[in-house]
Amino acid sequence: MASNASCKKQMPMKSNWGKLSGMVDIDLIVQSLRQHGHRVEQVISVPDNAGGYEFIVDGITLNLEETRQLLEEDEAKK
Repeated sequence: MASNASCKKQMPMKSNWGKLSGMVDIDLIVQSLRQHGHRVEQVISVPDNAGGYEFIVDGITLNLEETRQLLEEDEAKK
């Protein structure tokens, strides 16, 4: 997990998030992260051969699998 403090791009408007993929519900992931108190700064679509998506969460760049693990850890804390 690497920090991406130098990233200046803005996150797409919420209405565009769901269009990022037909197989991954980006809106639901972002909503879940925020409900668990995380700050989602940006969702980045990366080439298919690079893993699909990255999320900048609490200032840290996470791939889709790392984001899923974070949500699972949050759920386990409840």
